[in-house]
Amino acid sequence: MNNPNVLIILLDTASARFLSCYGYPKKSSPFIDKLASEGVRFAHCYSNGAWTPPSHASLFTGLPSIAHKMNHDHINVRTREMFHKVRNRGQIPTLASLLSENGYQTAGFCGNGWVSWKSNINYGFKFWNVLGRSEQKKTRESTPQKVRGMSNNAAFAWADTRYDSSKPYFAFINYLTPHLKRKPSEKYRKRFVKGTCPAYLHEIASRNCFGYIWNGRLKKEDIPAFEGLYAALICQTDDMIRELVRQFKKRGMMDNTIIVVCADHGDENGEHNLLDHQLCVYNTLIHVPLIVWHSSSIRRPKVEKRPVQLSDVAPTILNMVGLPQVRRKQKQMKGLDLLREVSKHKGSRPIISEHGVPRIIIRNALPDVTLEQYQPYLRRLKSIIYDGWKYIWSSDGADELYNLQRDHAETRNMIDTRPDKAGDLNKRLTRWVRSYGEELKRDERRPAL
Repeated sequence: MNNPNVLIILLDTASARFLSCYGYPKKSSPFIDKLASEGVRFAHCYSNGAWTPPSHASLFTGLPSIAHKMNHDHINVRTREMFHKVRNRGQIPTLASLLSENGYQTAGFCGNGWVSWKSNINYGFKFWNVLGRSEQKKTRESTPQKVRGMSNNAAFAWADTRYDSSKPYFAFINYLTPHLKRKPSEKYRKRFVKGTCPAYLHEIASRNCFGYIWNGRLKKEDIPAFEGLYAALICQTDDMIRELVRQFKKRGMMDNTIIVVCADHGDENGEHNLLDHQLCVYNTLIHVPLIVWHSSSIRRPKVEKRPVQLSDVAPTILNMVGLPQVRRKQKQMKGLDLLREVSKHKGSRPIISEHGVPRIIIRNALPDVTLEQYQPYLRRLKSIIYDGWKYIWSSDGADELYNLQRDHAETRNMIDTRPDKAGDLNKRLTRWVRSYGEELKRDERRPAL
């Protein structure tokens, strides 16, 4: 039997809670729901980071942010050098490089610049399409709205001109989907937003979002419509994914193909007085969908409720495609096989997410926000989920604790009422950080912008 193909489909900025197979009340993801009903849906998957670079890097390398270092702390905001000292130049194997070395043709389609020229996270892909964006930093002008419709066409063009049917393929497709600004097609908007939609909701962008939330320009009564636009974009992308699979099947490319559907992170919609996907490690950002589908090896549909992470995907794929010996050699990959090892793992294991000091994001928001508004967010964050609890360590000492079994939305901070639990999770997080040769260090003073 030939090695199976691998198709990873990533919805950029899609919170799990907005997919209908994860409980959203309207049918926002019917095709993904179908894949979930036939495969394995991971009810509690968490991203290793709260935004694009760390989460994609963990997905591709199987490493946490502390190891691959694709995070805010390695961006020089003054020179605008992005990850210059830690850019992946081949020193860290990726799923693409390992599969390429073992006979796979590899192709990626992604209009998010953080995943290509800024970080070289896409190392190992022999073919990479930036979907209309320029590889030169100074000339990239395409917006998420323009880019999101290019993913399928680029994939079809590759399939028709470069695909070699004699070899298995690994294809990665990023749909730059519910990103701000939120402008779904009208037919999707009507399904999820009742009546007219205030025009300004379409104009809220990552660059100005903190001004909208901190200065009160996003009206509370408009948040349901704002969330509806988000769900509409997910639904619009779901149809694009349906068409992708249909066209690949038409071309004979879906026989013996593993499909992974996931997201890199979610989005805030006013929760915790935040917007966009920065400044926190709450579940609104790090709880992401993850579905694995393969008609040959997954015969019984399942919902796995044990917590997992995006960094578990790479070792899982290596095992699924018949390369367990390659996986075993990757000692740096400490994740579990999602299908074989997660359910057999005894007891809890720490699920870690990290966020560096988001200087560049705050700088981009100036002058719309004040020092008093942004200064509390100049800090590093690490969260640990363990045995139904979540502890958020903050470098400024403003730690948080939540009982996820009762409060998955993280509305009641129990740091003062359960110091015993906070202390236990702090010790576990400290041990985890030390295993990578580092220490949990509080800030002596607030980091400079």
